[in-house]
Formats: sequence, C-alpha cells, structure tokens
Amino acid sequence: WGSTPIMDAIASRHQLTTRMIFAAGGVVPVSVGAEKLCSAAAEGDVPMLGLLADCNMDLNLGDYDNRCALHLAAAESRILA
Repeated sequence: WGSTPIMDAIASRHQLTTRMIFAAGGVVPVSVGAEKLCSAAAEGDVPMLGLLADCNMDLNLGDYDNRCALHLAAAESRILA
C-alpha cells in the first residue's frame, strides 16, 4: 500500500528490475531512500548500497537523527560499507 514499482523492486532486491525502472524514469522518494540507505550502511549491506547509488540516491542523506550512511557504517564497524 502506497508503494511504487521502484520501491517494491528495491525492497525485493531485484537489481535488474530496479535499474530498468530507474532508467525508465522511476524515482526513489527521498524519505524512503534515506531510510533504506542508512539501514543498509548500518547493516553493512554493500549490494543494497550499490543499488541505491545506481538509482542516484544522495549518499549524504541522513536518518531521523541526521546521521548519514557513512556515520552509521562507522558506528557499527562496517568497514566494507
């Protein structure tokens, strides 16, 4: 409910589908992208970070506390993220 095709593709980790939707003009809402980005960084989920970067997400977006993905990755000792 209230989701978009690109949001569903990202949530399901469908890389090819996500890239196709993005190429066709799909946009990841900033609020959703920021949450996904920060969660992926905190969990060390490098493939998800790459997928969001491929969708031109601003990698400097912050969470509810204005912490960016790099801050969260460092705080959780996620060296690869």
